[in-house]
Amino acid sequence: MPEIPRDPVPPKFFGKDHWSTFGYIECRVVDNGGLINNQHMRCDPKRHPGLAHIPWRNGDIPTRLQGGVKLPKHDDWDCFYDLEAAGLLKDESTGIRPRVILTKLGHSVAARLREHKASGGSFASFTWEG
Repeated sequence: MPEIPRDPVPPKFFGKDHWSTFGYIECRVVDNGGLINNQHMRCDPKRHPGLAHIPWRNGDIPTRLQGGVKLPKHDDWDCFYDLEAAGLLKDESTGIRPRVILTKLGHSVAARLREHKASGGSFASFTWEG
C-alpha cells in the first residue's frame, strides 16, 4: 500500500469511515437543516477539543480506509474535513454549532452512495475517486 497523504486524505483512499460519516452528514442535511450532533461523531479531544463530547479511552481513533487499512489519529471530524476538501460539502459552522451543506457534487455522490447501499453494498465497498 502506498503512503497515504493526510490533511486531506484523497478520495481514492476513502473507506468505511469516510463514507459512513458522509452518509450521516447527508441525513443531517436532509432531516436537520445540516446541523451536526457532536455526540454522533467519533472525536479525538486532542485533535478537535472544541468538538469533543467524551474523553476517548486511548486517544487513538483510527479511520478505516479503502481495503480496511487503518489511518491512526484520524477521527470523524478529520473525515469531515477530507470530504470538504474533496468538494462534497461546505462547512457553514458558526464555531459553536457545526452546520454543513452539500455541494452539487456532494448531492450527486450522496445519490450514488444511497443507490450502492440500496443494492446491498456497504460503506466499506463504496468507491469514488473524485
